[in-house]
Amino acid sequence: MADDEKPLVRVDIGSPVSLRTEIKTEIPKESSGRLLDALTDIIRPFTERMGIRADQIRLQREDVLIEIARKARARIELERGEIKPLPNKFLIPFLEKASTESSDDLMKQRWANLLASAATDYDSSAITFCDILANIGRREAEIVDELSREISKNVSDFGRASIRADAREKLVQVPKTCFRSRNNLENDQAAKSIYEQTRQFLKDGIVVVEVQQPLYTDTGFLGLIPLVRKGHDELVLGLHILQRQGLVTGHGAVWMVPAEAPRFSLLIKWFEATDLCLKFYRSVASA
Repeated sequence: MADDEKPLVRVDIGSPVSLRTEIKTEIPKESSGRLLDALTDIIRPFTERMGIRADQIRLQREDVLIEIARKARARIELERGEIKPLPNKFLIPFLEKASTESSDDLMKQRWANLLASAATDYDSSAITFCDILANIGRREAEIVDELSREISKNVSDFGRASIRADAREKLVQVPKTCFRSRNNLENDQAAKSIYEQTRQFLKDGIVVVEVQQPLYTDTGFLGLIPLVRKGHDELVLGLHILQRQGLVTGHGAVWMVPAEAPRFSLLIKWFEATDLCLKFYRSVASA
């Protein structure tokens, strides 16, 4: 088998249950059969009455999918929930995309949580969440957790807009306590203080990613000097990926030192979790 040729596994889970496979793999037939039998058994409760036809699904790694399904069933049993058959519109892409997941336990658990939440309380947004989960990695998943954990638990859907507005207003006032004169605008300790103080806004679903200071000379404006935070590039990259998925929005505001603007102004840039992000988090996060 060529290095770039992926194994193709087609599964038919019908009623009555039947199993047909088309396999391109070096795994012995006996082992492949046992693996597919296990997959059929673990997935069957999630399928609709008519099942899934063989030409509807292509799996990359059935062992990963078995582990995900087992985790989902274990969570449902722990919460004493009832598994309800899922529509093929969700289940087929879920099986295909979840089977491509890496060996990362954190990401496999999120797939399992999505399957469990969909099987016990299905909503069509689960189809979108399946796409999102397939397009993010561990870094982005951890950012979603950090942005969503507190606000998801402590703020009602109705009150979230006012919480955001209040947080933004407080956020742009933070530099006032860190920069007391134009002489310490380039002070590293002051920049560090800004980032430490802005961490309080994580509880509101907000993360500050950068503070920039305009650089002026006698000839005019030259550009912006970033007051860099640790891990800035990785954080921003992850947030931009989440922004493409509709899970965060980017914002910015200018803060001006009294009586010295605009020469000593600061540009504050941050990202906020969207309502979609919070709903996604509730569907894929551990209980």
